[in-house]
Amino acid sequence: MNVGLRALFAIALLVATFAASLVSAQPPGAGAATIQFRNETKMAVIVQGTSTMNGMLRRGQPMLLTPGKSASDFNVPAGYRVYSVYDANQPTHVLVRDKAVMVQPGRDASFIVTPVPGSSQQVAIVETK
Repeated sequence: MNVGLRALFAIALLVATFAASLVSAQPPGAGAATIQFRNETKMAVIVQGTSTMNGMLRRGQPMLLTPGKSASDFNVPAGYRVYSVYDANQPTHVLVRDKAVMVQPGRDASFIVTPVPGSSQQVAIVETK
């Protein structure tokens, strides 16, 4: 009798665990977004995003954007992501430092890197609709 109760308890625990995993299961990449950048300047730039996950700084791939071209940052986790833009000819020259972007779960976003009016060496990151 004791063995039968243990078996019944084990089956009930297995069923409950399976049901809980079905409820909390999400498809791979759920909540991740794609962020696209287009370069509207006359110079090549490098765009790089940074996120903090579990207390650790995670940098994304640096994206080289030549004038008029686009690149995307894939599988960006939801939450705040910080982007910086560098001059591709002088990567130590920062054009935009730490532009904060709120990434919505599963919602893709598009930005342009555009020159600041009246300045040949300053750029801005502007969200497009």
